[in-house]
Amino acid sequence: MADRLDFRKLRYVVAVAQVHSLTAAARLLSITQPALTRCISEVEEELGFQIFVRLPRGVSLTEEGERFVNRARVLLADLEALSEDFQFGATAARKKLRIGGAPGTYLSLAANSLAQFVQESSNVDISTSMGLPREIFPRLETGELDLVLTTTFHLQHWPDLPVEILAPLQFAYMVKKGHPLENRKKITRDDIQEFPAILGATSDSLHLDMVELQGKQGLPPLHAPYVTDDFSLIFALLNQTDAYFPIITISASMNELSQQFTMIGKGKPSTEHHLCLAYAKTRAVSPLVRSFASIMKEKLDD
Repeated sequence: MADRLDFRKLRYVVAVAQVHSLTAAARLLSITQPALTRCISEVEEELGFQIFVRLPRGVSLTEEGERFVNRARVLLADLEALSEDFQFGATAARKKLRIGGAPGTYLSLAANSLAQFVQESSNVDISTSMGLPREIFPRLETGELDLVLTTTFHLQHWPDLPVEILAPLQFAYMVKKGHPLENRKKITRDDIQEFPAILGATSDSLHLDMVELQGKQGLPPLHAPYVTDDFSLIFALLNQTDAYFPIITISASMNELSQQFTMIGKGKPSTEHHLCLAYAKTRAVSPLVRSFASIMKEKLDD
């Protein structure tokens, strides 16, 4: 079977699993959908089990299919790393830095560091991904990501991942200038119920330190009609509505945002947490990744 199940077919299977759609995967792979469907069927026939369950809209992985795709991702990542390490072919001269954000809103804190990294590094392609921790952290082990920008709070369920601490976190409720709550020192139960909240789409409100903090203060759950990781949209919603944004970020970012917005209840979370970089426990950290991590740490220390 090994001679028929080549790396091209593995890439096709992984692409379909990533986007949960044959149509979208065919578009990404620049092949026709019938050709991709035929390839997936051939792989399933060779394996002797179904990888995907066809749904009215898209596909989902079977239990065996999920195990197969996880192994395929590792193989493809190892092949890519081998190619980069030994520079097979002319196209291998470019290296890749793949960064995850969990939650995704923290990726904005890496913008200045990435800009400096690009200036100091040549022939590097950079890609970013965001998602819930349970979606992002496993991609470190499969080799799809080189590092993840996250917080120690979100790593509580992933204690084996190597971590590099960057900076302590602060919290606040962020509102527009002139907001009815602008002169308050803290948010009350009535405020929580009266005004709408904005939450990050990949912040997983069940695990937010802010939710834990509110519980200890006797505050009710947030009413969040707006859910997004796009800071441009968050800023627009803050400026055009009476919504508030519970933010947990580093001091430098908090101070910068304070010039445009009002921060209520600014302080440290009830349990101290830090912004950090997480790495795979089974894969060596490359010099390229070390270089970026060093730049980001220097930027945040400044």
